[in-house]
Amino acid sequence: MRPGVLATTLKALGLLKGRGAAKSLVRLCHAERLVGGLSVSLRATPDEVIGALAHALGGAATKLKLLDVRTTTPPVLEVQWREVHEQWEVDGLDALVHNLNDLFRDEPDVKVAVVLAESRLRKLEDGRYEYSPKKGVAFILTAEALVKRLVALSPPPNRHLTSFHGVYAPNAKLRPLVVTPRAPPPA
Repeated sequence: MRPGVLATTLKALGLLKGRGAAKSLVRLCHAERLVGGLSVSLRATPDEVIGALAHALGGAATKLKLLDVRTTTPPVLEVQWREVHEQWEVDGLDALVHNLNDLFRDEPDVKVAVVLAESRLRKLEDGRYEYSPKKGVAFILTAEALVKRLVALSPPPNRHLTSFHGVYAPNAKLRPLVVTPRAPPPA
């Protein structure tokens, strides 16, 4: 996404604060210019982020329960919320966000989730992948070459795959206003 389009989109959604150019989502996150928001690793699966997403949506969404996860392809999540008891086949973050938005569509206190990504990768008809960098010429990779490049980018084991920004950041001044305090440990 071009920087001007990115900034315009984020401002229209009410997700950008401050002034200045929006060069990338990563830079905006590090500069704490995003309002709310959740960064998710490429390696995170829908069952790992559903709790954080439901919490970020707020309101009634925080009462969503994940009852079961079946690691099929695509994964099947069994969820319960009030009288709704459903099984969702979700093959990625986009599908999970779509299901959550549909489930909480009529709830006035639940915020809508939006997936923002800087995707420059697309699959070609012959099974290879085309990558278009921000600068330079697009190039084509086989699946094996793509996996080798992605593995080099993946974080080491035992690293946190989810980080919060904006008011959900761990040291944000407004965090106590939007996060339920922890219950004291049993005596």
